[in-house]
Amino acid sequence: MADFINFTTAARSLAWEAAFSADETTLVGDLITSVSHAIESHCRKGFTSTVYDELYDGTGIDRLILQQYPIISVARLATNLSGVILVSNTSTAVQRATVHVTTSGLTLTSVASGVVTVNSSITFAGNVTIQAVADAVNAIGSGWTATVVSGHGLRASSDLRTTGAYGCSRRSLALNIHLDDMTDYEVNFQKGFLTRHSVDFFYEDWCDRIGGFPRGTNRYRVIYTAGYATIPEDVQTACALWVADLFEASKHQPNFQSKSANDATTGSSESWFQSKRIPARVESLLAPYRKITR
Repeated sequence: MADFINFTTAARSLAWEAAFSADETTLVGDLITSVSHAIESHCRKGFTSTVYDELYDGTGIDRLILQQYPIISVARLATNLSGVILVSNTSTAVQRATVHVTTSGLTLTSVASGVVTVNSSITFAGNVTIQAVADAVNAIGSGWTATVVSGHGLRASSDLRTTGAYGCSRRSLALNIHLDDMTDYEVNFQKGFLTRHSVDFFYEDWCDRIGGFPRGTNRYRVIYTAGYATIPEDVQTACALWVADLFEASKHQPNFQSKSANDATTGSSESWFQSKRIPARVESLLAPYRKITR
């Protein structure tokens, strides 16, 4: 994610500082990054404009609530999850084999006599159709085989969507695509949900009302952009005020040190927030943006 404000904006809330040393400039930059992350954590939502590709279970009602909001645009709502390619490892020497669909391709893993072999060479960029993916799997050998389900060979391989890694040792595993795009829905951009009207289903002497999003695990795939094209001014103000508050605290805490918010070794700069809770004025500014668990 991008920082919510830049150094110049933060410095306006530090007007009492006539000048900043090199270390102080670095500290302010680190605080901006950490506070930006902390605001997203506090509000339980993303703020920067981001593309999301998510799977949703059918709700059985007229509404499908998305994880992120406000929604900027919806690129795709698809359903009819169906298997388009069958993958298996038929080698009797292999005790365990799995297939994992990633965002960029397939990861094939096999275990034979305790030796783990991982193959991530089959990319969607290099194999743009389902048939090309199947051909690439068959070319690996070592027991790996793939068969395209009739009629789906020319579908885009990048449309494959499977969560988790699934076993396929001496049995066929179907990899799925949401085949049908939906257009009969409305978007509540501000609140972050899709609406699709229920329909009446008639059969002989009875009638049933089917919800706009019928139930089913991972029945819908939604690709959408959510967040803000520009961070709202009151959120920028909250970020600047919190940075100023923490910067001032550093003047009175000898052990207050600058740490990268993405430091994999030391972790994020939690020490900046452990001893000093979110200031009331900052919390007040962020209150309208805090996501209520739905």
